[in-house]
Amino acid sequence: MENSRTNHPKPISNKDSLCCLCEEPLKGYGHNAEPLASGRCCDNCNYSKVINKRLEIYYTTKKTFPYEK
Repeated sequence: MENSRTNHPKPISNKDSLCCLCEEPLKGYGHNAEPLASGRCCDNCNYSKVINKRLEIYYTTKKTFPYEK
């Protein structure tokens, strides 16, 4: 559910929502767990797993532009 004024998702209720990677309760909004999973993840998994995977994908698929040498 998005807030139409700010386009930000509404905070997630901790009692119902668990991290899709480690199953710990989410705090606040949680984070997008793509590309590791479809769903929301906790702060710890986002910083220790998701961001690292995104950087790995970026650096292994990065295209070289003609002006980059």
